[in-house]
Amino acid sequence: MGSNWIRPMWDAVTEHWGLKLVSLFLAIGFWFYAVGEETVEVVRNIPLRIETEKKEMSVASQSVNSLNVRLRAPRSLLSVLSSNEVKAFHRVSGVTQAGEYSFRINSDDIKLGSGEIRVTGIFPETVGVTIDETIVKKLPVVPNLVGDPAYGYKVLKEKVEVDPNAILIEGPKVQLGKLDAVKTEPIELIGRTHSFRKLVRIILEPNLKPTSETIIDVFVPIYEEYSERSFPKILVKPLGVPAKDAYAELDTETISFDLKGPASELERLSQAGVFVYVDVTNLEKGSHEIPVKFVLPETVSLKGQPPKVKLTIKKSH
Repeated sequence: MGSNWIRPMWDAVTEHWGLKLVSLFLAIGFWFYAVGEETVEVVRNIPLRIETEKKEMSVASQSVNSLNVRLRAPRSLLSVLSSNEVKAFHRVSGVTQAGEYSFRINSDDIKLGSGEIRVTGIFPETVGVTIDETIVKKLPVVPNLVGDPAYGYKVLKEKVEVDPNAILIEGPKVQLGKLDAVKTEPIELIGRTHSFRKLVRIILEPNLKPTSETIIDVFVPIYEEYSERSFPKILVKPLGVPAKDAYAELDTETISFDLKGPASELERLSQAGVFVYVDVTNLEKGSHEIPVKFVLPETVSLKGQPPKVKLTIKKSH
């Protein structure tokens, strides 16, 4: 009877022994993995955001804007530790009037990307804040123009268009009271030769925010810069046919004058490229004083009144 009882038990142990052996090895492997997974500890500097519980009060300033936090986690979570998923946020409660306050930062204020990450240290532990009354103020928007256009071009600042040209900003009373305007993101002008339009955001100091998401439409007019240039002793030529059997003789052969127009155009214009003439068509014999005429590029013009030249219409021999 004893041998009969042992045999079925031995058969139960040896039955499917291959599968049981594999299961044993897997169990041992998983145990070693769980026990032996290495943990790492890192120190991260993370931004600290502080808000008030009541909308009527705002954070005007805080003693620190970031915290040094020591974190411990399995090595497999290193990517999480170095990502932006780790943040610090604290909501100040129980404050009903403006003043200076302090509070302790605890592990619940640290927002982690995984439940396997542990906070083992925070520095500084105590943070000071200045709480002020929340107000809303309407401020004009000033475009932040950076750099200069290409040589010979300029921005007509009085014609720059901003839409909307003012926005409502919410924030601490003492902070908003110091502001007369808000600026946009930088708008690059370097090397530009044409007017352009651009959508930009406004830049606000910490603790300030617009009452709504605002995109600013800015139009920047760029024109070629106008200049002046003197042209001395330019030869005057007679054109046309005077009265019958007569010819024109100039008493004033050269004149000096100033031209105005785009700087680049005047720069390229040579003295030989300026044609000055006097029209003697059908002039009778005798002395005359007549204003000269010019052939100039379309964008260039004479500064002031046309000079006059003296000439004599004489009888042909």
